[in-house]
Amino acid sequence: MLARGKEIILLITLLGIIVLSLTAHTIFAYPGIRTHVPQGLPWYPLAAFGDNRPEDTASVNLPSTYHQLISEVLAARPFALLGTGDHVGSGRLDQIIEFLNSLVGVENVLVIEGNHDVGPAHSYWLKEVAPEMYYWDGVPGWRVVLFSTEISRTEYGRLRAFLDTALNTSRHVILVFHRPAYPNVNYNMDPSMRSILMDEIRKFGNVEIVLQGHWHGFAEELVNETLFIITGGAGAPLYQSGGRNHYLYIVLEPGGGYEVIPVALGPGSGDLVVERSGSEVTIVNTKVGINGSPVKVPVRVRLPIEGIDAYAVMMVPPGATSVSAVVENGKIVASINGSTNKWYIYYETPGGAVVNASDDGSPLSLPAPPSTGYLTLTATTHELIEETITVTLPRTTTRTVTETATETIATTATRTITETVTETGIETTTYTVTAAPSTGTPSAADIGVAVIAGVAGALITYAVARRR
Repeated sequence: MLARGKEIILLITLLGIIVLSLTAHTIFAYPGIRTHVPQGLPWYPLAAFGDNRPEDTASVNLPSTYHQLISEVLAARPFALLGTGDHVGSGRLDQIIEFLNSLVGVENVLVIEGNHDVGPAHSYWLKEVAPEMYYWDGVPGWRVVLFSTEISRTEYGRLRAFLDTALNTSRHVILVFHRPAYPNVNYNMDPSMRSILMDEIRKFGNVEIVLQGHWHGFAEELVNETLFIITGGAGAPLYQSGGRNHYLYIVLEPGGGYEVIPVALGPGSGDLVVERSGSEVTIVNTKVGINGSPVKVPVRVRLPIEGIDAYAVMMVPPGATSVSAVVENGKIVASINGSTNKWYIYYETPGGAVVNASDDGSPLSLPAPPSTGYLTLTATTHELIEETITVTLPRTTTRTVTETATETIATTATRTITETVTETGIETTTYTVTAAPSTGTPSAADIGVAVIAGVAGALITYAVARRR
């Protein structure tokens, strides 16, 4: 397991650039921002979307409704963004690069491929974005499990084996995939795949939410206490008569409670604007839901306190809401002006998050953190003991990384961590390499680099980066 607040990122160059990120239980290919999700918070906002491909599938340009979505997600700052597929027109590399560029600044992007993402060169998606099956344990009490519905029938056994592993957990589960199982919209997954899926859901009994795309609209159905949602309205032409472009916010409680909030996109959908002025942050929410009524939106903002990395997370009702904060008498004191009731404030320390919450809009306070040491990683000395990458056909990849890190948190705390992470995922290149040990003393954005040899003498350069 990776230590709390840590991330290992592996950058590989092999006759081109393939970017892979390793965290416990997860192999990511997308080189976007991977942030630690604080533990111990009362609830966690996420966002979800699907089918943002352009109408002209040959186009590189993504729809304006999708760009509106990204702008609002950047303002709301959910802890993760989930994608149900068909994020590009035809799976070309230039389209994928455009999609990845659009996500810069979004935290913890977890997407799965749809039929339009695969295209004639399936390897582009697998190399540059994400594998066909993976899962993420970032939110306490929850696991997000993603798998491709574009695999062939000959790989259904591999799917069942993956679900046997991924669903075998005490956590509550969100499933994410492209072709829907339910409701029946005449754009559904293969019946044999649905049979496997439902067998696995019944077997473990912990799947709370299923997010799907492919059908361009919004639909939902409760099947045996599991909520199946189709969210296919992020920009592709709508199939649904009278439907609206949309995306979702999902609020998760560690104990298993949740709330799903569909939010409209496009003309007449309103705006979400976050403005900072001095010691105050103002959120203006004119968003509407898919039924056209005003809707609340979960928003996370950095508190306006100089030199302290503290945050407020709130359910923002329609209208204007402002948050102010000061440090007085050794405490952070924050207040909210508006009709918001549900909110909390927090900051992180090396020992975990310090948090205070309210369900009635009352002012909140926290003990002020030490003047130094609680948030600034000033130096990390790390030693890469060993890293082994083994790839065997058909595209099964196992990576094992062992590393020792000594961290200095400003001037007040140090800690030494030894970690071994083993991951299994999907790749398309066949090679086996083992890294020689490499040491270094990087900066806060520390990167230690070594050079190793691959198949046919191809040069592979990798870097291990450790960030809070």
